[in-house]
Amino acid sequence: MSIVRSLGNSVGAAFAATVVSAQLVAVTGRTSLQNLGGHLGTEEEAPVLAAFLQGYHYTYLLAAVLCLVGAALSAIRVSEK
Repeated sequence: MSIVRSLGNSVGAAFAATVVSAQLVAVTGRTSLQNLGGHLGTEEEAPVLAAFLQGYHYTYLLAAVLCLVGAALSAIRVSEK
């Protein structure tokens, strides 16, 4: 059971990082999350922060959809006894 939980955690973190990085590349052309550190108050870094937050938003939406699909499949699953 612990292995499944660890695998799910690892896959979930990789999936979230992929979605956020894809959004950063689409908007800014850069993938590094280090661009978020330091001088976020400047106007030139505002698109980077907005892209990160949009990617973060998409990540949680996709996670919610996956949870709902899993719950629906569990609800309609028929016992084989």
